[in-house]
Amino acid sequence: MFPGDAIVLEARDLFVTQAALTGESVPVEKVPGPRDAASSALEDVVPASAVENNEDVALLDRTTVGFAGTSVVSGMGTALVVATGDHTYVAAMSAKLTEMPGLNAFERGVRRVSYILVPTRKSLTLLEGMCLDTHVTNSSASRSSWPR
Repeated sequence: MFPGDAIVLEARDLFVTQAALTGESVPVEKVPGPRDAASSALEDVVPASAVENNEDVALLDRTTVGFAGTSVVSGMGTALVVATGDHTYVAAMSAKLTEMPGLNAFERGVRRVSYILVPTRKSLTLLEGMCLDTHVTNSSASRSSWPR
């Protein structure tokens, strides 16, 4: 298991399952990345920052990067961990998922109608209660004047 986001430095038949990130059940082969990437261009490879030199390759499709939480299925290798904890790609995804999205047009419309209907219903309920109270008061007053 990768303890954090890492750059693969050496690999021999290294297959990693990234199902937790991508949903794919097929393991992905990881190959060694350039050695100078580990020393001079860490910022370009750190997944949490999502900075990429090669824009045609998606971040999760990179074969030279291992992500925190992914498991090695077979093979062996050596990797340099460049991000742990809140700085990993998984943590960045988690933070993005907890953000509250804004209201869409349907939700705004429902809210606007509710602002009209709820006070109207409350007013009608109060009016109905006053009418019922008046009816009960009048009927009890008329009963008390009846002969016994």
